[in-house]
Amino acid sequence: MKKSVLFLGMGAMLLASCSGNQKKIDEDSTRIADLTAEYQEAATFNDSLMLLMGDIYTGLDSINMQEGLLYNMGNSENGDRRAEIRQNLASIKARLAANKALLTSMEEKIKTSGNENSVMSKTIKQLKERIASQDKKIAQLESDLAAAKGQIETLNTQVAEGQEQVKTETAAKEEAQAQAVAAENEANKVYYAIGTNKNLKEKGLLEKKFLGA
Repeated sequence: MKKSVLFLGMGAMLLASCSGNQKKIDEDSTRIADLTAEYQEAATFNDSLMLLMGDIYTGLDSINMQEGLLYNMGNSENGDRRAEIRQNLASIKARLAANKALLTSMEEKIKTSGNENSVMSKTIKQLKERIASQDKKIAQLESDLAAAKGQIETLNTQVAEGQEQVKTETAAKEEAQAQAVAAENEANKVYYAIGTNKNLKEKGLLEKKFLGA
């Protein structure tokens, strides 16, 4: 009887031990799963942040390209090039606005998750400053583009006025030349008539008749 009680006690202890181990294993598994999920979320967040950073710097390259097109655009460029630059700048602005909204969302997500750290916060702050700088540069390019359009229109007006003035001066010059030619022709006629009368008189073929002669 004593042996049976002893065996039962040992069995209960073994069962309790096994149950405790299983509970510990379950707890550890849950903790590992949680840590894995947190790591994956952090890795995904960092990847998204890095992708966003790359897109923002790509936007800077695009802005610099439009700046080069604008400042290298000659006076002979037509309105199509200006319209193309204006449309490209609008697309870049829209992309920057989307990136800015995404950064704000990521910043809020960090704060609410309680996983905020100085590196992430500093990175997001720098990226937001970069976007603000790019917005400012786009505004300057748009202003320069509008000024360039005004300058080109003024230049075109001046060219048109100059061409009209040249036409007027050319017409006046041609008229003066025609008048000079006509005057020269008249002078030649008079000279020819005078010369002819003189020759006739020398030959006695032309004599003046006076009244009462």
